[in-house]
Amino acid sequence: MKRADLFIPAAGKGTRLKELTADKPKALVKVNGIPMIDTLLQRLDIPEIDRIIVNVHHFASMLSCHLTEFSSNERHQIIISDESQQLLDTGGGLKKVLHILYDCESGRQSSITSADGRLDGDSTSFNDETDNSSKWLLVYNVDILSDFDVRRFISDVYDGEKYRSNALAVMVVSNRTSSRYLLFDRDMRLCGWMNEKTGERINVNNSNAICHKLAYSGIQLVNPSMKTVMREDEIFPLIPEYLRLAERYPIYGYDVGDENFLDLGKVENIKRYD
Repeated sequence: MKRADLFIPAAGKGTRLKELTADKPKALVKVNGIPMIDTLLQRLDIPEIDRIIVNVHHFASMLSCHLTEFSSNERHQIIISDESQQLLDTGGGLKKVLHILYDCESGRQSSITSADGRLDGDSTSFNDETDNSSKWLLVYNVDILSDFDVRRFISDVYDGEKYRSNALAVMVVSNRTSSRYLLFDRDMRLCGWMNEKTGERINVNNSNAICHKLAYSGIQLVNPSMKTVMREDEIFPLIPEYLRLAERYPIYGYDVGDENFLDLGKVENIKRYD
């Protein structure tokens, strides 16, 4: 069985939820009577998941205490990535988690092949289930509700030659309507980003390749070796960093077509689900 660690980004202030996050973190906002992070943890209680880590900032102690109580009744111990003193943004938060989980692991790191053919890190086998450094990190945003088949996603990425041989990350994308899109070439390799409202567009390596637009779902698998090539800054957003890294390293999209992803970071969607 292919295994992965799980990172649930939950440090955001939840400003779009307005009064719902005035006295609690977004992760503890109840949807259909259950804190959204509990619903996600229960849904991801699958054999493929090993370690679980959650980052905290807004009402950090409240969320940490809740997770401690939750994990005492489940098979997983939940690791806390504490950002209570400083919110690290989406990129910095992921970088910190990668270092927490994989800096002290014995064994070899998964390999990343750059666009110019050079290899960063040592090669490793994805079949070694006892070596944590060979596992990828599943990132699943706390405010995403979906019936998406996570088990199949993990299996497809681990079994897919183009992914396991040189991918830095594999992002779940769909055809849903959005104001901002990621751009992918015919091989589903990240080649840019665009904002439909403003007309702003960023092309990786100033490429003129034919790219098609897809919306990011908030779910991805990340190669642990990403930590060795991320920027040195402590605080930075993720998507601009991915566009920078994509100039050298393959970052792929995993197209799920019309799969439905509900963003629970919006009040209207919570009311709709309730």
